Amino acid sequence: MQELPEGFEETFGPSIRAYLLDALVRAYNSVCEHHRPELGFDESTFGYNLYRLVVFELSQSAKQSSGLYTVKTRTPRFRLQASHFEVGCYRVGRSATEDIWTSFPGNDDAAPALLEQQLWLPNVEKESSIKKAKNLILAHLGNFEDGLGAVYLCVPSRVERDRIAGWAFAHLLWKQGDQMPSSVRPSIELVPEETVPEPQIGKIRKTMES
Repeated sequence: MQELPEGFEETFGPSIRAYLLDALVRAYNSVCEHHRPELGFDESTFGYNLYRLVVFELSQSAKQSSGLYTVKTRTPRFRLQASHFEVGCYRVGRSATEDIWTSFPGNDDAAPALLEQQLWLPNVEKESSIKKAKNLILAHLGNFEDGLGAVYLCVPSRVERDRIAGWAFAHLLWKQGDQMPSSVRPSIELVPEETVPEPQIGKIRKTMES
């Protein structure tokens, strides 16, 4: 059994997981719905649009999460704050069947210094470093045909050429085939339509004739 970062279970309980997963599902559904290969949309446009929609949906969800997490920074790198944890979010693969331990973000800015420096300090054992880890990656896998495939919370352990190249910790939140937690997004209250009485045409005519 993996060692957990301190405060992980308390911070990432069922409620916050439902918010995070709900936001990712909405982002994937929106991008997949508008993905048109016959018009020139490809894997590159899918990845770019997905990132933008994930940022949007997680930002919207943060506002509704009753303080479970907030947006710490939106640019130049999108980061969430949940308790003492700072969380980046990246797609690391295209299928739920891919091995998370060999699946990493493809972009260079996914491994800023704060993620690299939290682990593997001199004379500190790996297990002890994981317990002290405060910076995580919300790693998701999916494609434009199947949608969201799997979601993990990971701690990066190694960086090569400014890219994450290893995980010290990977915790599965959800995978295709598992039951998705019920959405906790507040429903929008619809204002009931005002009832307008039908015009009494017959009476009006009678009055005018009299």
